[in-house]
Amino acid sequence: MDRHSRVTAKTRMLQGSALAVALALSFSFSTLPALAQKACPAEIGIGVIAPVTGSKAEQGAQFTEGAKVAVDEINAAGGVNGSKLQLHVLDDQGQPNEAVAAAQRLASNSDVYAVIGPSSTASSSAAIPVLRRAKIVAISPSASTPSLVTKNTHFYIMSLDLGAYGPLVPKYAVERFGAKNLAIIHVKDDWGEAVTKVEKEWAAAKNIPIVADSVYTQGDRDFKAQLTVMLEKKPDALILNTHYTEGALIVRQARQLGYTGPIVAQGTNIYPQFIELGGSSVTGVVGWTDFLATLESEPVVKADQKFKKAIGKEPLQYHITTYDAMMILKKAFQAVGCDRDKLTTAVADTKDFPGIVGEVSFNAQRLPEKKIFWVEAKDGKWALAPGD
Repeated sequence: MDRHSRVTAKTRMLQGSALAVALALSFSFSTLPALAQKACPAEIGIGVIAPVTGSKAEQGAQFTEGAKVAVDEINAAGGVNGSKLQLHVLDDQGQPNEAVAAAQRLASNSDVYAVIGPSSTASSSAAIPVLRRAKIVAISPSASTPSLVTKNTHFYIMSLDLGAYGPLVPKYAVERFGAKNLAIIHVKDDWGEAVTKVEKEWAAAKNIPIVADSVYTQGDRDFKAQLTVMLEKKPDALILNTHYTEGALIVRQARQLGYTGPIVAQGTNIYPQFIELGGSSVTGVVGWTDFLATLESEPVVKADQKFKKAIGKEPLQYHITTYDAMMILKKAFQAVGCDRDKLTTAVADTKDFPGIVGEVSFNAQRLPEKKIFWVEAKDGKWALAPGD
């Protein structure tokens, strides 16, 4: 063996030994959770972008109250990996430009690692570019447009996406009430247009005629002219793609005009206020929800007791989705620490998470999967619909 060959061989032996040592050290270090995590500050900032004021203030209250109940509970138990959670609540008034301003404020705070919100598709779409540049993971308790998630790796939703729940309402009208045709009334906003589009596509595929489709602006109070035209088409069922205030008024006015047929509503109507505003007129209206405090199940009873003790009232849908979002974030922080890129992966890995009233998973598209319930307005409250 010549000198060059001997040097090369020796070098290879040394390299091999060095590689073996490096691999051993790497393996040893990878088995130590503390070294696999990125350290967090003493207080981990969690932003909340919510419509604290404006027409959707009730929704904003659920965001802030749900987040506070979860954070108080987490901090009382010692926080996350020794760090306490600190909420930063910013009011976007339900307006996209305000959502952008709120996102910019949070993105400029180096101690903020996650965001709850925004609430709507429009506000979320506006805020996402700012949050994405800062690599801040965000979870909306109420937005339901799937592309918000599938096109943005750091964004998640807790409510079922409209592609999943949108067809359920016309399907229910057909299967339970035997409707051969449908009429739709929807709010003129991004959500109203999108869910109506999904419903029409489902109906077209099933050869179910949509005999009328009327649109209104949020804040409208008189719907009799629109309803008169719609009811002349003699629909077998009326679909409400509305928010609860206008939805209740639409039902009351439809009944006053003599409509006695079934009315099936999207989950945006399933609030106590819908029944309070509609009175006896809304009896028999059916809709879906993923949470209702009056449902008779042990998890719901426990959730009801928890929130009554914490905030003095029974929880609503977005109290629950916000609470669960905070607990999913807690688990992500426990797994990877304050590493912005790894946090979004940790959230995506959520499978069979024990939510406050039922399991929550994110599928391969990072969209949520969970159980829903069909409820009916009866005796002045929402109760499980027959067969659910």
